[in-house]
Amino acid sequence: MSFALSLRIIGHYDPRADPTSLVVNADRARHWFKNGAKPTATTRSLLIRSGIPEGEVPASVR
Repeated sequence: MSFALSLRIIGHYDPRADPTSLVVNADRARHWFKNGAKPTATTRSLLIRSGIPEGEVPASVR
C-alpha cells in the first residue's frame, strides 16, 4: 500500500525575529479549510493571530 503526503506551504512564522514575523496566505488557508484540512491547536492559534477570524478557522485536531 502506498500513501502520498502532500504538503503546501501557506505562510511562515519566525518567533526569533524582532518583531516576530508571521505571514499567512489567508486565501490559501481558507481553500484548505473548505477541502477538509484541520489545523493543530498551535497552528490554529497562529492562523487566528495572523488575522483570520476565529469563526473561519476549523476546530483543532487535538
